[in-house]
Amino acid sequence: MFPRQRYTLNHEIYREYYTYRSDSAMRYVYDNLEIARQEQDLFFHDRATIALSMLLSTTGLYLESIENLGKINRSTLDDALLPEYYFISEWTYNTAAEYSNDSLYAPRYNYTKGLCRNSIFALLAEDTQEYNYYQSKVYMAEGRMEEALDLFLKTYQQLPVDTRLYAMITYDISTIYKRFGNLELCEKFLIFASISDQVCPLKENLAMQELSLYLFQYKPHNLERAYHYIQCSMEDARFYNNRLRIV
Repeated sequence: MFPRQRYTLNHEIYREYYTYRSDSAMRYVYDNLEIARQEQDLFFHDRATIALSMLLSTTGLYLESIENLGKINRSTLDDALLPEYYFISEWTYNTAAEYSNDSLYAPRYNYTKGLCRNSIFALLAEDTQEYNYYQSKVYMAEGRMEEALDLFLKTYQQLPVDTRLYAMITYDISTIYKRFGNLELCEKFLIFASISDQVCPLKENLAMQELSLYLFQYKPHNLERAYHYIQCSMEDARFYNNRLRIV
């Protein structure tokens, strides 16, 4: 098999693995970085570097992911890679800010996250599912929870249950309902998100962990079910090798 053919196949395998098992996905990304070096292909290098940052941030290595993104020259980045570059940059700085949760670094990460999100808006067509998702997240960040919820509710109904975006949106809907004190709907959408994670399947997931904590806190008579869910969530985190989630 020619190197460029192997690169394309590696990237497809990475796409199948990146939310399922990080170590397996990492193997194919590293192979593609080596192919890019041998072929001296900038597009190949940048695409593999973006993929590596996705894996690093998803497994809890946020600073390493930010450092890795710095290896990409934005001025020479192919236009075809811009959406994924900004998506992963926004994801990385968002998770870094949540993990830091301090008054020094978190505001810096949040500022950069906002710049990346603005860049995503410039690339997405309005009233698409992806655009609506990011618009809703902006509403949440601004405290406009009613508007965020309305747009989330409109968007999730347009998505099949076996997509990552469905899982992400239903999880966010449950978060908003919890803030509103509507625990019944909070639980309902946590269940939707948990089912979606299993159907996809996503081993890098948060919904089942949150569902377990929800049952533990609000429905102590379901303690056995809560214990079962947290065990399942731990198994998924270990299988995926998500360091932060395991902790």
